[in-house]
Amino acid sequence: MNNSEKVELILIFGECNRSAQQSARVYADRYPDKFHPPHNYVCRLLRGLNVNGQFPSDQNQRRQPRPNNFDED
Repeated sequence: MNNSEKVELILIFGECNRSAQQSARVYADRYPDKFHPPHNYVCRLLRGLNVNGQFPSDQNQRRQPRPNNFDED
């Protein structure tokens, strides 16, 4: 989902009286050919904007590789 689509989702959130569940449904109805975000995706976008002032980065980019903790013995 690119930034313009995220902005559209946040605007729909405002139209839906700040209901994440309703905004996810309305977005899916308006854009049937695009990714349909779940309501918790809307919450994560809003949290990222409130905390960091920007959209959260892609989830795959945030993941750190796990260290290999196998014993040599």
